[in-house]
Order: sequence, then C-alpha cells, then structure tokens
Amino acid sequence: MKKEDFFNSYIPALEKALNYVNKLDFEFCGPDSFIDDETIRNNLDKFENENYHEYEKLFNMVSNYLDAKSHNFKDIQGKDIEDYKKELIEEINNIKKKYF
Repeated sequence: MKKEDFFNSYIPALEKALNYVNKLDFEFCGPDSFIDDETIRNNLDKFENENYHEYEKLFNMVSNYLDAKSHNFKDIQGKDIEDYKKELIEEINNIKKKYF
C-alpha cells in the first residue's frame, strides 16, 4: 500500500473518530469503526505495522488519545485531553499537507 493510499483512507476515518460524540462514558470509536471494508482495514493495519517507526508520533498520539477517551481520562501525560487533541489535529494537518 502506498503512503498516499493509506493516508487517504486512514485520515478521514481518524477525523470521524475524533469528532465522534460519545453517548456513554467510556465509549469510543477508533478509525476502524468508520471503515466498512475489511480488506481496507486489514491493509491499513499492515501498513501501520510496517511503517510504524516512520509515523511513530502520529500513531502514538492516536493511541494515547483513544486510550484516554476509552477510560474517560481528563488528561494525557499531564496535558489536558482537549489540548492534546488540538496537537493531534495539528499533526494530522501536517500529514494532510504532505500526502493530500
């Protein structure tokens, strides 16, 4: 999978996950929840595993944020969760400039 293909599938799903409004405490949806095609999800997982170190900052931020949301934490590593989300969105925008 080419980087452009990965990010053109992953980023829109990630943005939907970040904008998802929880209906219950501890409820969260990751990007996978917004990709119906199992083959695409599997290819995205494979890409992430194979390219993790190149995009470690993004993948770690996503993981940290979703973990915090799923546990209803108010901060991540001492940073307010909403401030952390803003930084994650900045990282997403940097990726979009490069691959969109």
